[in-house]
Amino acid sequence: MSEADKDKNEPETGSTDRDDAAASIATQNDTTAPIAAPDRLALIEHIYQLALEPDSFDDFMTQWEAHVTNSVNALETLRNDTPQAVMDSAGLHSHFDTAIRLLRESRPAPVREPGIAPDTGEDSQNSATLRIGKGGEILSMNPAAQTMLGKVSTVYDLPLDANGQGAFEQFLSHDAPRHPLVVRLWLPDDTAGARPGSSGSGSGVGDSGDETTTRVALFHLRPVRTAPRDGAVAELSDAMPSWPATMDDLLTTTFEFSRSENDISRALFQGLDIADIAQARGSTVSTVRTQVKRILGKTGARSQVELTRVLMTLARVAMRNDNAPAPEDGPMRLTISGREIPLVVHGAPHGRPVFFFHGMLDGVEISDRLQNALDTANLRLIMPTRPGFGNAAFDAGPPQQAPERFALDCMGIMDQLRIERTALLGHMGGSVFADTAAHLLGQRVVGLLHVAGGVPLWSDAQIKAMSHRQRVVALTARYLPAMLPLVLRAGIRQINTGGIEKFVHALFAESPPDLKALKDPELHDLIMDRYRFSIAQGHKAFEADSLNVLSDWSDKLERRRFPMILLHGTQDPVVAIRTVRDYHKVLGEGCELRELPDGGQQILLTHPDHVVKALCDLFDRDSGQAG
Repeated sequence: MSEADKDKNEPETGSTDRDDAAASIATQNDTTAPIAAPDRLALIEHIYQLALEPDSFDDFMTQWEAHVTNSVNALETLRNDTPQAVMDSAGLHSHFDTAIRLLRESRPAPVREPGIAPDTGEDSQNSATLRIGKGGEILSMNPAAQTMLGKVSTVYDLPLDANGQGAFEQFLSHDAPRHPLVVRLWLPDDTAGARPGSSGSGSGVGDSGDETTTRVALFHLRPVRTAPRDGAVAELSDAMPSWPATMDDLLTTTFEFSRSENDISRALFQGLDIADIAQARGSTVSTVRTQVKRILGKTGARSQVELTRVLMTLARVAMRNDNAPAPEDGPMRLTISGREIPLVVHGAPHGRPVFFFHGMLDGVEISDRLQNALDTANLRLIMPTRPGFGNAAFDAGPPQQAPERFALDCMGIMDQLRIERTALLGHMGGSVFADTAAHLLGQRVVGLLHVAGGVPLWSDAQIKAMSHRQRVVALTARYLPAMLPLVLRAGIRQINTGGIEKFVHALFAESPPDLKALKDPELHDLIMDRYRFSIAQGHKAFEADSLNVLSDWSDKLERRRFPMILLHGTQDPVVAIRTVRDYHKVLGEGCELRELPDGGQQILLTHPDHVVKALCDLFDRDSGQAG
């Protein structure tokens, strides 16, 4: 038989393996129970409720999953007779468009964590300030004041006690000399309907006799001595101690504080107790108490009182540096093809290089355990921020070519850092970017490691193997992409309005190892910080990523000449282990699958030793081939 005849009789291995894999997954998914289709009017009601109420996200996702799942099943049945059939959107597009406009216009302010200023870097935006006319009318309020006090028309609408009202009357009187004063506002603690006149910042009794809970906020009342255009004669501003713009950097440099430790230090500095901080962060009191103990240990302070004194001293130092040029150290920013790329490096400063490709709900900070393991193994983890995530500029090119463009960026980074060859690590959805880089870098790749990595999607059965929350987003992206922005925007808004704990627990509901990881204070903070990092610029990067993550990119690795390892938890809620096993078969020789029976999605944080061991093995195999 000729070679040509052999080619005709023997189908392509990759294609056959993919077909077998899809059939295998589909067979295992046949037992999935049907979901009751939601009433269309009820679904429309949930769409509009989603735009107006952040807390309705979970209810909407339940309804939307039922709709999308049943629509996909109906489409599959229809395609048996009409292969070119497309999904019927049930006339929902206009409702989604309207809901997006409502969501965009309402722009609810993030839940103000009491006393914890947002990370704007501009202290003037963090301090509540009101401008007052000579008749006591409120001329203007900055956003911080609006969040703290709501809508007020005159100073007499403010929650003042009798002494405060008298002070205002004297201050605004033409006969009284105007000099700075400090007045007390009695604010409700955690939105409780507290009345002025309750004693202290604990429980009190208002005029109605109902027990209320209040806290005292001190405001600085000072005269406006010039003649401003708005006619203001006084300015009232929050007298809470100011947290300097460079304070976080100072604490990180001096004591190696994490972002969460900085936030908690700021709250303590501004007078919150542990219970207040726990409520504001959506954590338990015991978790915050553990974090405070870590802060005390790092600073050497013996009590919270002593810690406050340390913070006050450092704040004075930081204030002197607020107008100074930014320090040279910290995250790098390399200019590649005219665009700045933020870059963080962890591990041994001159260790063996590993390029890290982060996923969507991910970040570029690592745990202490992983840092120590990298140092011990002489590995250097190079973590560029992909466009649209964190503070990295957006990539204006077509989303479908984003992996290729970022691979070229990484090639430029290698050249600037004078790195000849490197290992690549694709984390979660970052795997498509790592695989594309491996394809383009060729001989410069030592080896490729997937950690909780995504797999090319050539079958709906792979999506159906995901857990509930991930599955509904993936099906929306694949079949109803025009409706994806609302789903993504609403999820991000839930995170931004104090619902991050709820959001994360919904994602991990079917993964006991990941739920367990959330109970570890350090890992909990890292996971939350990664989510905040990923949504810093909104939903656009997610929308673009979905086009690539939900595609079949397996051809990128067909002719690879480097070793590859798939490290995956058997309880991963996003990419089911059976889909990874099937992908391993498709990849064939030169690819090793390592399963972690007690691992979920967050194995980079929970199993850092396995990650580092896999990277070392890639370098060892490369050395063996070179020898």
